[in-house]
Amino acid sequence: MTHSKRRIYNAGPVIGILLAFGALAFLFAPSTASNQATPTLPAMVGDNLIYFQADTGAVVQKPLDDLKDPLAGGDNGVVVAVTQASGPCEIGSLHAAPQGKWVAVDINCESGGAIQVVDFASGQTSDAISQISTDSMFINWTPEGDIIVKVDSVTDPRIYRVNLDTDEAAELPVPWTTYDVAFSPDGERMLYSLTAGLGYGSETWMADSDGANAKQVLVDPLNIIAFARWSPAGDTIAYIRMADINVPFTVGELWVMDGDGNQPVLLDKLADAGHGYELAWSPDSQSIAFVGRENSDDILADQQADNLISNIYVAKPGEGTVSNVTQFSEALVENPAWSPDGQFLTFSAKMGEGADIWAVDMVSQQLQQVTNGADARFPTWLKADE
Repeated sequence: MTHSKRRIYNAGPVIGILLAFGALAFLFAPSTASNQATPTLPAMVGDNLIYFQADTGAVVQKPLDDLKDPLAGGDNGVVVAVTQASGPCEIGSLHAAPQGKWVAVDINCESGGAIQVVDFASGQTSDAISQISTDSMFINWTPEGDIIVKVDSVTDPRIYRVNLDTDEAAELPVPWTTYDVAFSPDGERMLYSLTAGLGYGSETWMADSDGANAKQVLVDPLNIIAFARWSPAGDTIAYIRMADINVPFTVGELWVMDGDGNQPVLLDKLADAGHGYELAWSPDSQSIAFVGRENSDDILADQQADNLISNIYVAKPGEGTVSNVTQFSEALVENPAWSPDGQFLTFSAKMGEGADIWAVDMVSQQLQQVTNGADARFPTWLKADE
């Protein structure tokens, strides 16, 4: 598999984080059925790829071993839960907890949003914050596996950290204008980004996990800082910067800075921004996978989400390279996610009516199609308990 390279320059949808969310009606129906006619939900063994099957509304698991031995891997995986939407709603993304049994399902409707969580030990689903009946949006996970959600964005915006096992919710000490939060790998510090609204730019702050010792690390009156994320080693922070303008699906830039928020460096000028694709750190902290836009000069693609032409790229800050790991033509390639052992980089690709999950073996550089005709999106990885 050949790669082209972009030089490192020295020197999100993110739009949704600036929008208000209202109420919605959405129902999850847990299921023990599977597309392999398995009568009961199998026990979780090892690391598992999780994805959403849009044509059936199913949340599906597929073991890592199936990717390592694709000839013995069977079909499209095992259904864990089935979604049933009421009204004009759709699944926006899936997010597996860094440890534990939970996968968050981000739900978007014309009238607002909500978060449901799937318990992969039982196949049961529930609200992320059961005691707060209001609109909500997924923000992130903590290293310990607590979910971070923003609620009641219109009338009383708050951000909560929720322990899903105990149902205990604690409000985070961040300004109400905060739209993104990330904790350091050791859980001792947090990054949070905030904005006063469209046209006001953004600020990113770093503080202790309890909000103490806050300091501003980025201030940009012309741009929105999105998905600021520590590397697993905690020594580097990567983020997407996008122009704070009234263009829904603009091109962005991939940047890094050190783990204390200093010395920002531009890595790539053609990272997709407006669709809200998160960057993905490799488990060894050496690589950053992201969605690169191929049709950056297409004005129509700035306005219509489905007109994006993209591929998956990987930046290696330590080596000074940015390389494409996929070379699809006229395709919508999105949502890169690393397997916990770092061997596979998974993503979805749409080259017609429906999408499928694909994987690149980062050791052999071999590309394999994980699902076939499954209309599958939003790959994420649920790590085995250590």
